[in-house]
Amino acid sequence: MSVEVNLRFRSTMTQRKPARLDLANDVALPEFKWDRYELGNHRAVIVVEDESWAVRARTEWRRRDPKPESIDVILVSAATGEQITNAVRLHLDRFSADIIFEPVSGPGEYYFYYLPYDGNPEAYYQKVDYRLREQTVATEWAERALREANNLPLARLFKLEAVADHHTFSEIEKPAKPQEIASFLQRFPDSGFFAFPESRENPICMRRFVPCHWLERTQQNVAIVDARPGEYLVFQIGVWAARRSLGSVTARFRDFNGPEVWAAERFTCFNTVGIDYTGNGLSKTVSVEHDCVQPLWCGVRLPADAPEGEYQGIVTVHSDGEERIVSLTIRVSGEPIDNEGTDEPERLCRLKWLNSTLAQEPTVVKPFTPVQVEGRTLRILGREVVLNDLGLPAQIKSNGIVVLASPIALDFGDLKLSGSLGPICALGEGRAEWTTEVSYGDVKALVKGSLEFDGTLEYEVEILADAPQCLSGELNVNLPASVATYGMGLGVKGGLLKEDIDWKWSVENNQDSLWLGSPEAGLQISLRDDSYRRPLNTNFYHQMPLVMPKSWANDGKGGVQVSRDSQSVQLKAYSGELNLAPGEKLRFDFRLAVTPFKPIDTKRHFEHRFFHAYRPIDWVDRSGANTLNVHHATGINPYINYPFLRPAAMKHYADLCHERWMKFKIYYTVRELTTRAPELFALLSLDHEVFSAGPAGGYSWLQEHIGEDYIAAWYAPNVEDSSIVTSGISRWHNFYVEGLDWLALNVGIDGLYLDDIAFDRKVMKRIRRVLESRRPDPFIDIHSANQYNPKDGFASSANLYLEHMPFIDRVWFGEYFDYDSAPDYWLIEVSGIPFGVMGEMLEKGGNPWRGALFGMTCRMGWAEKPDPKPVWRIWDSFGIAESTMIGWWSASCPVRTSDPDVLATVYVRDDSVLVALASWASSTVSVSLEVDWAALGLSSSDTVWVAPESDEFQPAASFNAGEAIPVEHRKGWMLIAKKAD
Repeated sequence: MSVEVNLRFRSTMTQRKPARLDLANDVALPEFKWDRYELGNHRAVIVVEDESWAVRARTEWRRRDPKPESIDVILVSAATGEQITNAVRLHLDRFSADIIFEPVSGPGEYYFYYLPYDGNPEAYYQKVDYRLREQTVATEWAERALREANNLPLARLFKLEAVADHHTFSEIEKPAKPQEIASFLQRFPDSGFFAFPESRENPICMRRFVPCHWLERTQQNVAIVDARPGEYLVFQIGVWAARRSLGSVTARFRDFNGPEVWAAERFTCFNTVGIDYTGNGLSKTVSVEHDCVQPLWCGVRLPADAPEGEYQGIVTVHSDGEERIVSLTIRVSGEPIDNEGTDEPERLCRLKWLNSTLAQEPTVVKPFTPVQVEGRTLRILGREVVLNDLGLPAQIKSNGIVVLASPIALDFGDLKLSGSLGPICALGEGRAEWTTEVSYGDVKALVKGSLEFDGTLEYEVEILADAPQCLSGELNVNLPASVATYGMGLGVKGGLLKEDIDWKWSVENNQDSLWLGSPEAGLQISLRDDSYRRPLNTNFYHQMPLVMPKSWANDGKGGVQVSRDSQSVQLKAYSGELNLAPGEKLRFDFRLAVTPFKPIDTKRHFEHRFFHAYRPIDWVDRSGANTLNVHHATGINPYINYPFLRPAAMKHYADLCHERWMKFKIYYTVRELTTRAPELFALLSLDHEVFSAGPAGGYSWLQEHIGEDYIAAWYAPNVEDSSIVTSGISRWHNFYVEGLDWLALNVGIDGLYLDDIAFDRKVMKRIRRVLESRRPDPFIDIHSANQYNPKDGFASSANLYLEHMPFIDRVWFGEYFDYDSAPDYWLIEVSGIPFGVMGEMLEKGGNPWRGALFGMTCRMGWAEKPDPKPVWRIWDSFGIAESTMIGWWSASCPVRTSDPDVLATVYVRDDSVLVALASWASSTVSVSLEVDWAALGLSSSDTVWVAPESDEFQPAASFNAGEAIPVEHRKGWMLIAKKAD
């Protein structure tokens, strides 16, 4: 008999913690039967019925973990909690265990914990390691147990159980034994693969094992599913590649017959066909490795007036010339279901949202205006673009300011492109397109351009060589020096453009764009090709980094140079020398974004005061805030990026907000997805379309129920919510847009709190359209941690998300932003002002004096200190929402100070003026105000600057015109102009 002695047992037992209530967030915390970080999530309950010095326990199970034989075990007395140290493992594998142990408490129940692990229960990014068994020297007790093993009484396996329902292994997670598989295959000697119909209630979640209950069926290819009239019915077919690998697996439907006929066209297979996130058709190839399982998720829209009864049909699964027929009966009964069943997530009807085209139409959102075309001049809100013969911008204006010092030029060495601009075609109100064809000897070029209502110009430039060709691409963009005073991107932190730039492509960096400009006018230039794929961001960049454009990057030969002189700032993007074979195509794509995207609405900004926490409505109301953000991991929004599981509670809270004239917004985005989503395994079946490939690991649930090939993401300890990373852009964004529409309509959310953005501007436009169609005055704000670090590829958040700025209302650039940096960094990286939005502070609450220069405070509810109310009180006493803001950065700012390290921003009303001062000086300094009295409509002879008292911000004080004002290090003042007595 082969034996293993296992004596690695802990000497103390951590008692199970009772369920707690997080009173601050009103979250009922998960209740666990035992301490999972001490014992693991799974145990066998073994009953000892006889008195004996030792008993033998044979445990039958079906485990899916990779190497069950290598994992430690813990035996515990149910009566006392004592861990048992005398135990011998005779055998343990995937399907059974045979163990001898000492029943220290006599007859009764004993627990056999068989997947123990180590980890930090409070970690937001979980790292769980399963404890491996250790070889130990046999003791006298163990040697006796081995000698008498065959004569020992047998303990009885009572049941297998999990620490909580969420961790329970379902029937479909129980692998078939090798002998069961062999017996099954003997019945079908000529079949290369098999197809097993399965209901939506049992999502297929094992890819490396065949569920044992499939092989136990009398007819493995027959199923009956129940539905209601009008339901979007979802079911699945499990394809098992039993004898060979499969390629090009498809599901083909035939008409279903019953009380009426349902045409085959009603059916779809989500794994093979669909509609992508841009609204275009999608066809996918499905393959299955030998001895693996692939679920095919299918759906059918049942007529709302479908007569009750049974509808029978077949689905044929094809692969490489072989087919399997699945006989399906759909049994329809009951009342017609509302909204096709999408109000009940557990029905999985929402999988139809994967193929949604909602809000794809090219309509304009507020405050933008339609694209106007007059000859070669295109006009949008506040901006103008004039095209040259090639269709490239000859001139751009923003707010009447000339943005280009010379026309944009695109050259290819000796090949100087020239052409005749084709007609400019309007596509709805929101987009204009044009094409220029160029022929130069053996080289052809096709230049496709477009301008959208938000100020985004996109160019697809295709070069085709009819004969061998050597060329070098070069894009030249020159801006007046008076405009391009600031820069951000390509390794340059946001702020004053102080040095020339010499930058080269590197996959280590999330960098492909540069913004140059000022708060009044600017331009972002982004370089791409047709292989562009949005990379992951925020902690996950290196798992799916930028795809280097073959043209512009050119294996490291390409780059960008920015040089400056007194007249202009010149950007040159170059590819280096490229060799094209006959018939070879290359794309030199680029995008231009003209900033600012929209006028800053200071009134709307100052009228919205944020409370960023889930608290009782009365509490929020008393704070003075009127816009409420509810995070995930809270009572009404417990699971990250799936806010559909407590809709009644969320709607009740939204209604309470609306009764107080507050806006109600929620955390909801797509960077990761909770494992609580009912559609999880259907999405996992889509072969990394929705979820990123990765090293797996992370929280125990992920390892035990998904197992492999994912990236573990955020974990919320208070609600035991684990998640995995999505894959950038996919049909999940169609689902997301539909989900947002459902929430706006059925819950009444007024907008979104986006924690970083994992989608592009195409999706953002759809989001804005949906919210504007459902809610009055919707509001979107974005938070980002500073991504200028090696892990995130040295990307400035404002530059990374600049394409989204037209459609958002507030930025909250928070963790790890350096609020001790220079004011130009605040302006470009933090404030949002150069792009047409305003912001707030987060990291350590920010600096209230410096923040006032940009109209920024911290948020109520997120942290106790600092409190924004002292600033709000001054703003409200002045009436700042009715004022015009003139920032320190503006040449027309009518107030300066005598010290360049103390800056002033002015807020002007018809009858009053407020001046915000903030210091970057290294110590306390005294300054005088240099005032353009005429511009303010004031007189130095009868004006006094009064500092209203506001706790924790400033004491009461007054200063005469010209009087020195003391300004402490890192502090400042808010002064209101008053007539002297």
